[in-house]
Amino acid sequence: MTSKLDCIFKSHWWRTNDVISVVLLLITMALGLLLLASAGGAVAEKIGLMHYFFLQRQIIFLFVGIFVMLILTQFNEKWIKRLIFVGFIVTLVLLILIPFVGDSTKGAKRWINIGSFSLQPSEFLKPFYMGFLAIMLAQLNQRINFKMFLLCLCINAIVISLFILQPDFGMAITNTLVMLSMVFIAGLKISWILLLICCLGVFFYCGYIFFPHVSKRIDQFLSPIDNNNYQVSKSISSYLDGGFFGKGPGEGTIKYVLPDAHTDFIFAVAAEEFGMIFCLLLIFCFGSFVIRGFWNLGKQSQPFNIFASFGVLMHFSLQFIFNIGVTLNIFPTKGMTLPFISYGGSSIIAFSIAAGIFLNVSKSNFNQTTDKRKFLFVKAEI
Repeated sequence: MTSKLDCIFKSHWWRTNDVISVVLLLITMALGLLLLASAGGAVAEKIGLMHYFFLQRQIIFLFVGIFVMLILTQFNEKWIKRLIFVGFIVTLVLLILIPFVGDSTKGAKRWINIGSFSLQPSEFLKPFYMGFLAIMLAQLNQRINFKMFLLCLCINAIVISLFILQPDFGMAITNTLVMLSMVFIAGLKISWILLLICCLGVFFYCGYIFFPHVSKRIDQFLSPIDNNNYQVSKSISSYLDGGFFGKGPGEGTIKYVLPDAHTDFIFAVAAEEFGMIFCLLLIFCFGSFVIRGFWNLGKQSQPFNIFASFGVLMHFSLQFIFNIGVTLNIFPTKGMTLPFISYGGSSIIAFSIAAGIFLNVSKSNFNQTTDKRKFLFVKAEI
């Protein structure tokens, strides 16, 4: 028995992959299942489904996601880039088709029904878009030039346009912020950054003026009392009611009054039923994965690996922060899931693809450092 275990831990996979990051992700997924077991039942019964409907489906999604994630760690660089390119084109095509064949829910048309499964292409675009930008930026042998900068802006404009048609203003903002962070580490000049900030200001203003659901959410955020922001007020009260140790599993009430308790506001359920200690544990597990990833970026040697890892980690970080921030009324409501925790097949599998790409490009060869490259303003070896 001991010899078999020794063979497993000495195998090629264990020696070349970041096992600690994998374990942190698995712990996060397990904590998410614990939350969904409590929050999902109340939502399911409210809409006439079996008590454990969401939990059972989430377990299936997680098994598929873990399988996809581990498979992707075995791809070589050439096949990873091919997957990213094909995935980016396919998801763009699906986003183009959404206005014509998509199903509308809560005023947004973001899903394509395939049997009993609702596919959300915008979720799958995230890992492939970050990877596609990484492939482009990795072609540079110096700091980003104006031609590449304009190309990144044009591609991002196409992506944003497809998001706005759904509409999905929050996803458009998140992807734009990640794109800007990636071109920044590629050496974007300060003057261009200031220009982009001005453009973003105009973009936000136009979103507020021309999209009623955006203006409504921002008004509710700025004046929650005047606009009777029911979801956020209930969410904040859950933090106060939960205290340090929570009311206990299944004892919370917020899941009965919020329609998105198993998705957008699942962290509020955690605060009420399991308390602040559990929330800090959840943040610690996911935060450790992200911080470990950023820390190891300085040990990476290939520009593509650096850009791809950075893009994935930035997207994970922003979505995690935005989701929790909404429940605390730090940000306006955006309809974003909590990575690996909120219910949703598209979200789970898309994040698993992103994690698989990250684990693939951050294998043990990141220990092979070189003086010719650095993380910020990435330099490539000619």
